[in-house]
Amino acid sequence: MAERESSEHNTSYGQGLGSGTAPPERERRRGLIGWLLGAALLIGLLVLLVRGCDTADNRMTAADAGAAATSGRVSDEGDPMVPAFGYRSADFDSYLAGAEPAGRAFALDRVTFASGSSELDDAARTEIAELAGVLQRYPRAQIEIAGYADPEGEEAANRTLSRQRAEAVRAALAEAGAAAGAVTLAAEGETGAAATRANRKVEVRVTSR
Repeated sequence: MAERESSEHNTSYGQGLGSGTAPPERERRRGLIGWLLGAALLIGLLVLLVRGCDTADNRMTAADAGAAATSGRVSDEGDPMVPAFGYRSADFDSYLAGAEPAGRAFALDRVTFASGSSELDDAARTEIAELAGVLQRYPRAQIEIAGYADPEGEEAANRTLSRQRAEAVRAALAEAGAAAGAVTLAAEGETGAAATRANRKVEVRVTSR
């Protein structure tokens, strides 16, 4: 009886050793597997994030193209053009100093006209003087002044009026110190669907810099 109890005791002791804490090597393997799974999950999240950014960029490009297509403005080659940016001296200066390709247009927000007129008011002359000041810092820059008219009246007369408005801005730029040779003109004629002051305007297009 004593020998039997001793045998059972030894068997129980061996089973206890087998069910104890796993050897260190096994623990290291488990830790490595957990680390690899975590790294794979992180890489997957990064891939999804990059794809999401690419999709957003593509949507923005499509939106810009749509805006250009509905703006009614086309380049000399007949391609739609992105609508002009609102003019700010700091933005215009940064653009001329930067590496972005030439071709951007800026709408002179304060240069608008009374119906049938090409006369510049004080607010318009102030903005034109600011523009001249920036151009003086970039003597290699070339711009085109594009004049517009609202749709009221005859088309031919409105095209003539739009050129007169562009000429008025060019003359004011020269008076403010801008190089006359850096400025060309474009008579764009009618724009918009209403006879509003916002459609009697001028834009500046950077043709080279």
